[in-house]
Amino acid sequence: DVCSLIAFLDEQGMGGEVDYVYVPLGLSGRPKDPERVYESCGFAFINCTTAAAARRAVKVLGTAPLARPERELSVLPARVQGTSENVREFYRRAEERGGDACYNHTALPWCRRHGVWQPIPAPEV
Repeated sequence: DVCSLIAFLDEQGMGGEVDYVYVPLGLSGRPKDPERVYESCGFAFINCTTAAAARRAVKVLGTAPLARPERELSVLPARVQGTSENVREFYRRAEERGGDACYNHTALPWCRRHGVWQPIPAPEV
């Protein structure tokens, strides 16, 4: 989940070099299953504050015990770059899904502002 990834980045000394973390969640099980829960889709987005930090993140995340044991962890550059751009993209995609942005704080992207991690605010209407 997003909190585990943030904790891992902080433990690796990358907390000050990353300012955006998003771990997309999806519902497990079949649609009518009352036991469905939100779980990671198996990938994440982070934004590094510098190119050097991004190179370091590739090394740190490449050996991270974050992936399921049966799956290989890949670290790739994202199409969308920058914290503000990633936040806009999150809400644009939510609107495409019919405004279905999940406002549970662990399902939202998190940003580091003034040294403190917090979920992004809901869009102003």
